[in-house]
Amino acid sequence: MTATRLVAMLCGLSLAALLDGVPSTAAEGAAKPVRKWVVYLLPHSHVDIGYTDIQPAVERRHCQILDQALELCRKTADYPPEARFKWNSEVLWPIDSYLRQASSKKQQQLVDARAR
Repeated sequence: MTATRLVAMLCGLSLAALLDGVPSTAAEGAAKPVRKWVVYLLPHSHVDIGYTDIQPAVERRHCQILDQALELCRKTADYPPEARFKWNSEVLWPIDSYLRQASSKKQQQLVDARAR
């Protein structure tokens, strides 16, 4: 098994172990120490309107997500820059929809969060 395949399996929440270079799903034998890895996890989303639900439902869900993101931005605004909550909208559609429906206060919160 290559390192690339093992990483791909880990990302898909599958796990395989190598004992003396042989793939194993059983915890038998003694494992030799391996190189220490640092794994960074990054939240990710993908916009595919109509795949997961009908458009109005997806639109409502995106507005809820933006409200949650703005709240997390507000809660972490005083944290050091590297520890503040950050988010990125993959496409403009949810932002445009949010701005058309949101109150003036929420619209300004979105603009302010972007400015930080």
